Amino acid sequence: MKLKRFAEIVMQIKTIACFLFTAMSLIFVLTGLLLGRTTFSIWFIPQAALLSFLFAVLYFICFSNLIFKKLSYIRRLWVMAGPFFLLQTLCVWLFHWFDFSDVQALGIYFGIFLLGILGCLLAFYIYYRVAGLRYDGLLAAYRASHPSKS
Repeated sequence: MKLKRFAEIVMQIKTIACFLFTAMSLIFVLTGLLLGRTTFSIWFIPQAALLSFLFAVLYFICFSNLIFKKLSYIRRLWVMAGPFFLLQTLCVWLFHWFDFSDVQALGIYFGIFLLGILGCLLAFYIYYRVAGLRYDGLLAAYRASHPSKS
């Protein structure tokens, strides 16, 4: 049973890492295009793969219910955002993705990061609003079909 659970965890982390690698590649390319860059180093691929794996582990820790069992998803996102941002900043500096003296490049890159976090918050908010309204409707229908016996 433990091996099955381990395999499920590995598959979840692998799936998250694949999504993150794709998103990271798109963000990197879009940022480069905004800055007028049309090429990037082949070393970006293993660096992005490593960073995607680390981000996926962090994401899994925050959202898998193994550690944070009763924390809302919005709060989990904020808990993850700090280490996520620090890890990203470390990799940008360590891998020389952008020149730290180029304020415009860093501003665009981290602006996209902030917009991504805000986009996730908005998506969670909309999802829970819609799910809450649906739940309220189902609850009202249930109560109408099952009048209480008082």
